[in-house]
Amino acid sequence: MNKNLFFLYLSFLPILWHLWLYGFWSTAIVQEFGGGALVAAAAVASFNAVAGVIGFPLGGKISDLLADRPNGRRNVLALLTFLLAVSIFVFAWYIQTENSSPIITSIILFISGLFFFALQPVSHALNAELAPEGKQGGAFGMLNLIAEIGAVLSPVVSGYLRDSTGSWGAPLILDGVLISISCLFVLAISSKAVQSAQPKNISSSEANM
Repeated sequence: MNKNLFFLYLSFLPILWHLWLYGFWSTAIVQEFGGGALVAAAAVASFNAVAGVIGFPLGGKISDLLADRPNGRRNVLALLTFLLAVSIFVFAWYIQTENSSPIITSIILFISGLFFFALQPVSHALNAELAPEGKQGGAFGMLNLIAEIGAVLSPVVSGYLRDSTGSWGAPLILDGVLISISCLFVLAISSKAVQSAQPKNISSSEANM
């Protein structure tokens, strides 16, 4: 019933949508827009996943450094989500141009992957901060439960849009729109709620009661 946790849960649904869109279809997307043979297209698409080696620890580190500032983790999460949305729109635009280059496509996918993987530990940490004391496990379970809706729908809906329109442009644009909405949900989380969720210090007189 915590509205701020609910905003966070909804913000993570597009994240898993994005994960499973790329997990299922990235090789086909790259191959269709000049990626060459299947093996070559898979190699180009893999740059998005490789970025996780850097993105995961980097996002967590930045989040920890700014955690004590007002809106610290929330602002980091909102910025990374916004940058991910921008990178998706850039990718959607670029792969539909006639001069698509595998090298440039790899760079775009790698940068997009950095933002995508970096935001995940920030979201998990913010989830723990917002959760009531002693209920962090349940909060994470609910985060995953709601977000998995995106994971289930993404491959099917994206594939249907590809078949209906004859292009991967529409699924990618939808992906970018959903990530943009995710950013709005993150911004809807109030800093006061984050602060109030933290355990309060107990004075020595209260501790002796």
